[in-house]
Amino acid sequence: MSEAVLRANLWFHRYTVLAWIIGVGALGFLVAALYRSVATTDYSSVIESMPEGFRAAFGLDPNMPLTVDGRLPAETYLTTEFLGWGAIIFAIYAVVHGSAAIAREAENGTLDLVLSQPIRRSRFVASRGMVFVISSAVLFLAIAPILLAGLAVGGGSVNALHLLLTLFQAWLVALAIAAYSLAFSCLFLSTAKAGAAAGLLTTAFYAVDIVSRTVGKIDWLGNVSLFHFYQPQRVMTSGDLSWAGILVSLAVLIGSAAAAAAIFERRDIPT
Repeated sequence: MSEAVLRANLWFHRYTVLAWIIGVGALGFLVAALYRSVATTDYSSVIESMPEGFRAAFGLDPNMPLTVDGRLPAETYLTTEFLGWGAIIFAIYAVVHGSAAIAREAENGTLDLVLSQPIRRSRFVASRGMVFVISSAVLFLAIAPILLAGLAVGGGSVNALHLLLTLFQAWLVALAIAAYSLAFSCLFLSTAKAGAAAGLLTTAFYAVDIVSRTVGKIDWLGNVSLFHFYQPQRVMTSGDLSWAGILVSLAVLIGSAAAAAAIFERRDIPT
């Protein structure tokens, strides 16, 4: 990894990270602050009336209760209103960043200039990938206190460690998505093509997870989806991480990163 490339790209990426923190953070704060309005209502009956696929899309565990002593827990509320579908926001960030990491340099005509410096291609790819690792970590760490502050305003509270563990699992999923998006970026050297391929694959993962939870006969199919192991309600409530999910995310991350480096080492650069 090249420290010079990493520092330069982190500096160029600073406003993007800030924009995501402000945008996602503001949304998360607003959602969390609204907890007071539903905490004592019969909101659980609305959730129970939803098809199982919809409940799965919100990150709810069918084996966990929706209410405690007639009150909707803040953990369940935050799961349904932010953490469950929030994984899609983080996935979009990963696809957009990863698919452009190398391809944009090629499209701007600056890739030849960069590679004319004494830096191996694999180190260049690693440096660009590390930009997302650091920037996304900053994003996730910034969101945690914002959500806690919003819940405090809304009269609720959750275990801060459990929230961090939930965001950690979502972060691993985002890293895996960014890694295969980076591989597509190295393969196509086109932001549009890489984004389309990574976006379609991510959408397929999400669809497979929802369908597998809805159709009992093919529930085994969910094991091939990155989103299948992301269970925010369970982690928020008990702090129990899915170690299978962590291993799957790490396997996709490492395999895709290695593939990206190998592809780019052998890739002809268009002139």
